[in-house]
Amino acid sequence: MKDEGKDEYALKLQEEVIRESARMVPYCTNELQTAYSELKTLLESESHLCESEEYQTCNVILGEAGVLLAQ
Repeated sequence: MKDEGKDEYALKLQEEVIRESARMVPYCTNELQTAYSELKTLLESESHLCESEEYQTCNVILGEAGVLLAQ
């Protein structure tokens, strides 16, 4: 945008958006980690429901979240 001669105010706004986005990543990662841990604990404590569709769906989601957190 700087090379294109854009307005200085517009540039500052875009830079602030970038900074806010960078601050959100650790927060979102922490929220995902918390939800992952809570879901894992719940699934472990309710293993007698392992045949239910909801339990199996949660297991899939848990696996997907685990992959994201491992990155």
